[in-house]
Amino acid sequence: MKNIKDITNQKRGLSFERIINEANNYYLKNNIAVINKRPTPITVLKKEQNKIIEAYFEKKSTTDYNGIYKGYYLDFDAKSTKGKYFYVSNNIKIHQIDHLVRIKEHGGISFIFVEFSDYGRFFIVPIELIISNKKITLKYLEELNLEVFFNNKFVLDYLKKVNLEYQW
Repeated sequence: MKNIKDITNQKRGLSFERIINEANNYYLKNNIAVINKRPTPITVLKKEQNKIIEAYFEKKSTTDYNGIYKGYYLDFDAKSTKGKYFYVSNNIKIHQIDHLVRIKEHGGISFIFVEFSDYGRFFIVPIELIISNKKITLKYLEELNLEVFFNNKFVLDYLKKVNLEYQW
């Protein structure tokens, strides 16, 4: 059997979104959770056959993913950064933070799922850390034990970390 480091290296070429979508498909097939990619609302102005030629965004998008897990509403955004720092103001819009704070206030689970692309590493960052920090270092997230790993089914098992981070 391959070890976790081999799985991480094997998956490194895939986009972060595709890796999350694979995890969500795994969760759905195994009746663990129902989590979907939220579409960006657009208005199509012109199309030819099945191809959009001209369109505009209807409104600001909130977050990338939402769903239900263990009876809790779950909402998160996926962000990728290079280097050892995640700059909150450069990566997350204020309306997204406000949205995630509201989810938390209403008893839901809200976080930012961060990929440090230069290192092929992934972390769950609870909304509380986002609102209390302008810059979050890779080292800080390591110290908080917020890293997410691939399981032996080749799935980036972020709900395992959600289980540890959120008290039921």
